[in-house]
Amino acid sequence: MHVIDEFTINKIHRKRGEVEIESCLYHQGRNTGVILLGVSLEAQFKFKDKYILFLTEDCPFEECLFIYLLDQALNVLDRAEISVQFTPGILGDLKIENEHEISFTFFSNDEKWTLSILPAPKRVLTHGLKVPVKRPFSLFRKRYFELRFEERIKRLP
Repeated sequence: MHVIDEFTINKIHRKRGEVEIESCLYHQGRNTGVILLGVSLEAQFKFKDKYILFLTEDCPFEECLFIYLLDQALNVLDRAEISVQFTPGILGDLKIENEHEISFTFFSNDEKWTLSILPAPKRVLTHGLKVPVKRPFSLFRKRYFELRFEERIKRLP
């Protein structure tokens, strides 16, 4: 896994409620026609023949983090949203942990999220309403990555 700089996004000027939250994905300068939630492309990685994109709404006082896994043809294989209503969030401390894991912070620096690419896709029943991680509803949709959360132990000086 490694950091790349192949993608850009262009905000779509269509509003859902009061906030513009969708963007069109560009790969190496070309419009792909792929529409993603989020208006700020925060990070991008390549894992074998797949891409991992981190996007936000660019609203740190009530932020949503959208994570996408795309295949080589730029089809969305898997996605997740991390958010809690009325809760600030800033994506930080992004780090490649090993060949199949990325860690990061989002709501606080006292936490650690880990995205793990699964060795093989697995079918799961997803209800989609679990907070703070939301996944699309599906009856036995394939999952290509999982998210884990752990609080960091605060060390006293």
